[in-house]
Amino acid sequence: MNVKRNASELPREGFSGNFLYKRRFLIFFLLTCGVIFSALSYLFRALWFDEVLTMEVFVHPMPLSRIYWAYNIPNNHIIYTLAQKLWVMFLESSGPRPYFLYRMVSLAAAVPAVYLITTHFLRKTSCAGVLTAAALCLSTPFLLFATSIRGYMFSFLFCTAAFLAMEKWVKRPSFLTGAAYFFWCLLAVGTIPANLAALGAGVGFFLPTLFFRKRKRLKRLLFLAFVPFITLFLFYFPIARKFFANMDRGEGWTSPAAAAQNLYFSFFAIFIVLIPFAVLGGVKIYRKYPRLRWNVIIGLLIFLVPTPAFFVFKNAAFPRVFFPLFPIWAILIAYGFAMYVKSEKSPFWKALPFVLQLGTTLLFLQYAPAVSDFLFISGRDDDLLMPYHLRHTFTPQIILQEIRRRIRSGEKLYVYSTFHSDAPAVAFQVLVMDLPQETVRTDVFGGFWEKELLERHKEGYRIYFITGNELDLQYNIRRFGLHGSEPILIHQYQRLDRIF
Repeated sequence: MNVKRNASELPREGFSGNFLYKRRFLIFFLLTCGVIFSALSYLFRALWFDEVLTMEVFVHPMPLSRIYWAYNIPNNHIIYTLAQKLWVMFLESSGPRPYFLYRMVSLAAAVPAVYLITTHFLRKTSCAGVLTAAALCLSTPFLLFATSIRGYMFSFLFCTAAFLAMEKWVKRPSFLTGAAYFFWCLLAVGTIPANLAALGAGVGFFLPTLFFRKRKRLKRLLFLAFVPFITLFLFYFPIARKFFANMDRGEGWTSPAAAAQNLYFSFFAIFIVLIPFAVLGGVKIYRKYPRLRWNVIIGLLIFLVPTPAFFVFKNAAFPRVFFPLFPIWAILIAYGFAMYVKSEKSPFWKALPFVLQLGTTLLFLQYAPAVSDFLFISGRDDDLLMPYHLRHTFTPQIILQEIRRRIRSGEKLYVYSTFHSDAPAVAFQVLVMDLPQETVRTDVFGGFWEKELLERHKEGYRIYFITGNELDLQYNIRRFGLHGSEPILIHQYQRLDRIF
């Protein structure tokens, strides 16, 4: 390796790199097929809390022209919501369509994201990059957001595109590359303001090249650093009052340590085999190439970008907002792993991480729930690896089928769904199953039902609670001043009980 090379030109085997790069479209096609095949089982899952809010608060009731101005809660990922609205208008122009089709917007964004990740990683780090890209794109966090009715896959795509535009700007500034960078930053922050973290990490990646060199190129660095903030200002200035109101809401996790654990453990689990070898490669880069030492140091610091959002804010940020950092973290792993592969002489030790990581990635697709349970106790806290709404045990439709059966048998009943049972998901399933909207009561969409429920109880109605667990059930029995319960259906994340 030439000592004068910068971080964007870290090790890549010549023959292997050329051979694979010429077949990049085939590799992209095969990996995309793997992603789509792996995502199929998640396309048909029930909508969960935030997805229902997206569809029923913003997409369905809002005219297209009002979505930008309806930034009343952070659930409105504006750029994504606009795209989803256009898609729904197309779908429903000739009548309602199955709700799983709403997930196609995110899946459509996942395909170009796979292309950008695959080709960039391959171009930079050859076979090491292919393996790293495959591990990332076939991970359950990627599949989760590739099938979510939320803006996180849009964020992943836009932040990755902005990162690649940064690289072109660093190498050869031009109006077109600068405009492209501005455009992708605008879309990124217009989807989720927290994407500033991923954009900032991208700037940090190129900091050694632009600053810690004899020829300091501060103008290029300042352009990269200020554009994300400029685009944030331009996008949200017309709705500044709502923007700051959302910032003051203080939503998030109450445990900073749990939020940090969720994010980092989820990422490390994806690359559990590659990380030790990447660390060995990073140590070799640090020792062998003094000019790249700042790259190694800054690379380590980039992994700490989310920590202020966990330990400084009033409430720790949701770990999922940092999903767009994953491609930048992954390329750092790919560089270290590529250096390990380049410097290792033994064919066995060269091949071992490839075999182990590929096997781990495939096994992970099957056993992600067990890994999530081991690391996070349960998916109740919406972890990145296998949250409750991604699991096959999240089945609000089965509980509602039981309720529908009892209604058809002539039973007079009153059903209340608690917040922790994912009440929006239950309410949405009521609509999907063509049940009367009043079949299930919930506080989430306004209205508190203590008085009505107690009146129905006195009138002889049978009272049923849909709750999240035993503790949730007992709390709501006390809340309504009732006495006991009889279990009807008990699933992992929801249960149906008759209340006395």
